Amino acid sequence: MKLFAPLEDLKLLISTSDEDRLSALDGVRALALLWVFALHSAQIPMWVPPSSMKISEVYIELKQQWWFQSTIQGGTGVDVFFVLSGLLISSGYQRIKDPSFFKRYGSFLSRRFFRIWPMVFAAVMTSVLMGLCISSYSLKNAERVWAYLLLVPNFVPQSLKKSDISQLWSVGVEMQMYLITPFVVDLLVSRETGKRRSWAFLGLAMISACCVAFRVYLVYGPPQNSVVDTWPPPPLYVNPLARLSPYASGIAVHFALSDCQKGQSGGTWRRLCSFVVDVLAVSVLALSFFIGSKVLKPPFFTTNIFSPLANELMVITWPPLYGWCLARAIFRAITAPKGKDLSEWFNFWCWFRAFLSSRIWTPLAILSYGAYVLQFIIGRWALPYFLDAVNLSFSGLTRDDVLPALWRYAVVFLLFTLIGYALALPYHLFVEKPGMRLGKVLSDVISKSRRAVEAVEEGKVHSSKGQISKGQMEADLEVAGA
Repeated sequence: MKLFAPLEDLKLLISTSDEDRLSALDGVRALALLWVFALHSAQIPMWVPPSSMKISEVYIELKQQWWFQSTIQGGTGVDVFFVLSGLLISSGYQRIKDPSFFKRYGSFLSRRFFRIWPMVFAAVMTSVLMGLCISSYSLKNAERVWAYLLLVPNFVPQSLKKSDISQLWSVGVEMQMYLITPFVVDLLVSRETGKRRSWAFLGLAMISACCVAFRVYLVYGPPQNSVVDTWPPPPLYVNPLARLSPYASGIAVHFALSDCQKGQSGGTWRRLCSFVVDVLAVSVLALSFFIGSKVLKPPFFTTNIFSPLANELMVITWPPLYGWCLARAIFRAITAPKGKDLSEWFNFWCWFRAFLSSRIWTPLAILSYGAYVLQFIIGRWALPYFLDAVNLSFSGLTRDDVLPALWRYAVVFLLFTLIGYALALPYHLFVEKPGMRLGKVLSDVISKSRRAVEAVEEGKVHSSKGQISKGQMEADLEVAGA
């Protein structure tokens, strides 16, 4: 297997998507990243001068307007990633058929580690090298990178002060969720039948309830945590147990899809009940553009219209509620008809699936991880200085200069997005894809070694002298890995 095949990877990047994969998830992933970019790009022009984090007057005015909340709540895009991860990662683990838990666990983690860590390493090294070229770079910043390399920056608040890679806290949370995924799936799925246990959904609901209880403890119990946005963020925002519910809801989508594929979903759901659930899901998704898991310092949109208690309850419950509603919407989009019949044209979920499955999202989705990891490498170092030089920052704008701030923000969002994706492309070709291939090789080695041993024990591998030659072993390994 070739670890480096940039031309082939580039061809896959611009080609049409595979018919067999869940193409609707491309749209979900791409839109989630653009939502995150909407929030982060709004923060850049308010740094006046570029080396400071001073909030300008016009930004204070913008964050109180209802029509600007879709930008402010861009952090919810991270919950979208958690839901997608729960769906895809649990599905990937369940496809590993090795009877040994340790072999399954090792095979699973080797793939997941080399899927995410090479890009983290590349981002950290790029950040350090760029920092060394800046005279104001502090050695303390270099000392903080160990937490990122170990994928635990969310447990080391000081590391999050290294602002150009601070977004990697969520990558650490994802890896920590991966560590427990095999235990959760093996608990909820029967290895003998390959089907979920009858109480699997109840188990996931209990995990979600425990997540909510932990969030309640973080807000009301010792140590007391404020729901107002701070940086570094509190455990309520970066602790994996506090963010586990959206991941669990993604696993629920995987189980529901498996039921559909195996013909187990033929219950007697009433249309009215399904319609009510769908309306609830869509309503929550719409409200997520106005409220979310963070409350900015007053004056702010939610602090102006809700009481402190209401804001606390909203922050506690919203990520779990949003995760389950998004899971419902993803399931309905994936299982919706393709809209080829005239009668299906009036089905909302058919249109939703068609929108998410559009080919325009495919390259954006493929590059999404690299763009997320690298977004601030250039954006935080260079973009504020450029904006200040061409008078596109919020410097000098007053509370009345809302329209000038909006068009400046639109330009910044476009530049920030283009820089992020442009930087992600070479890293995707020369770091991300080779890392994925290496992880697959190691995963196959772990899985094949077990299968080869079983083949020997069953007498499927023979040698005239009672021994296995190297060539014969390699051939049997290839068959075992097919």
